[in-house]
Amino acid sequence: MGARALLIFACLLCACEVACAQPASFGFLSLKNSELILYTPAQQQNIKSITAQSLGVDDACCVNIPWRGAKLQNNAQHAVSSDEGPIYVYRLPVPKSLELMEGYLAQVLVNVSHASATAYTMLGTDAGKNTFAIERCLSREGIHLYPLGGRRKPELYYYLGYEIDLSDAGDREKRCSR
Repeated sequence: MGARALLIFACLLCACEVACAQPASFGFLSLKNSELILYTPAQQQNIKSITAQSLGVDDACCVNIPWRGAKLQNNAQHAVSSDEGPIYVYRLPVPKSLELMEGYLAQVLVNVSHASATAYTMLGTDAGKNTFAIERCLSREGIHLYPLGGRRKPELYYYLGYEIDLSDAGDREKRCSR
């Protein structure tokens, strides 16, 4: 009887792991004025982990950012938007590894493992062992970030506040076709 009970418990634990698993999502991470801000369509109760790839010359991947201590912020003052739904803005404690990186900007995957990245795409595995991928492109005034694999929504837009010379972007950045 004990082995059967243990088997049933193991099955329930596996079922809960899949059912209780938080959905994969994506977003931007920005460090300005000593504040680390996460912009994402994921709601606070659905976030368990954040994996970042810095944007720019040193596009390091993949950095795990602690989720502990996140505080929901008002989106009215922030530069990220989406036409397809709400964007939640969270202030996170700044990890020691980022303290001296004012201006840090990263694309992030939420709730994935085994993350990897190329020049402008990033992918990871969600709790259901499915691949979740995002891609970014540049427009004249900002960065667009959207999921791949038939899911083109929601698209996030990070307004940089200045115009980008797309001819200087080089081969490491994709230009938006719109």
